[in-house]
Formats: sequence, structure tokens, C-alpha cells
Amino acid sequence: TMADLEERSPPPLVLIVGMMGQKDAAGFLQPFAGLARYVITVPVPVPGAHQPPQLPDDLAKAARDAGLDATAAPDIAAALAISQSVDDGPLRILICGSLYLAGHVLALQDGHETQSN
Repeated sequence: TMADLEERSPPPLVLIVGMMGQKDAAGFLQPFAGLARYVITVPVPVPGAHQPPQLPDDLAKAARDAGLDATAAPDIAAALAISQSVDDGPLRILICGSLYLAGHVLALQDGHETQSN
């Protein structure tokens, strides 16, 4: 879907990624090589999770190993701030990797910050 959007709309794609420890980070990120301009990794705040989330630095390394430019950020707010330095024009930002992360972002959007580990 993102590749199809790329053909119709040229704004650079920035991924903000966080995922749980059992996920295959390399397998997830590899299809974005050549498509995403930049990857920003973040922690996934999941109180009482059965498995710990992957560390942002480890995810950033996996992204770089997959051929993507990447950096780690301490949280979503910092990731969004970093994304603004990727390009002077409009961006497409895809927040992905974990439903826990998506839920956290939606809670922040609604004004209900989730608790971190």
C-alpha cells in the first residue's frame, strides 16, 4: 500500500517504529528499504507486558542493517520532532510495528497518556 501511495504522491515516507520483543524486526523493516526515507524507532510503553518491547537502539540497528537510515528516539514526541528534520516539505508519517504503540499514540491524541514501564 505504501509503495502504491509513493507512485501517486511523492512526499517522503518516515516510519516511526516500535515493537515487542518477539517480533522479527529485520523481516518487518526489509520491505521498506528503498521506500522509506527515514526510520525513527521508539520504545513501546506496555505496563505488565508478557514480553518486553524491543529497545529503540536495537530496532534502529536492525533498520540500518536492512539498508534504511535510522535513529532511536526516547518517545513519540521526540520522534515527531526528529521527523521534521527529514525534509523541508510535507511528509507521510507511518506509525507502525505494534498495536500497543498504535494504542499509545491514539491515547496521546485523545489526551490520555498511557503509563510507561
